Amino acid sequence: TWECFEGWGGLNCSLWEGSPSGCGKNQYETDCSVHCDPNATCSGHGRCTRTGGCECFEGWSGANCSISTDGCGNETDCITHCDPNSTCSGHGRCTRAGGCECW
Repeated sequence: TWECFEGWGGLNCSLWEGSPSGCGKNQYETDCSVHCDPNATCSGHGRCTRTGGCECFEGWSGANCSISTDGCGNETDCITHCDPNSTCSGHGRCTRAGGCECW
């Protein structure tokens, strides 16, 4: 089963269901003034927090999650190629096995 991140649902986490704050897609803070796109702001290696910052996935660090901490420099260096935008509908991250972890 898919475990989608806050605000996302559907079969492959591609359906925007909204956020508890009432903000639109990729908008954060109580007044919806902060923009954060996980694929752009967090380099596709993290997810946006409620304040619009990045929470990096395992194996990544830095303010925008662009620093590899485990020797997998990018998705093509991993076991199976996976693109967060096409393979995961732009709403998830690629796992080492080439699957998606949706947000």
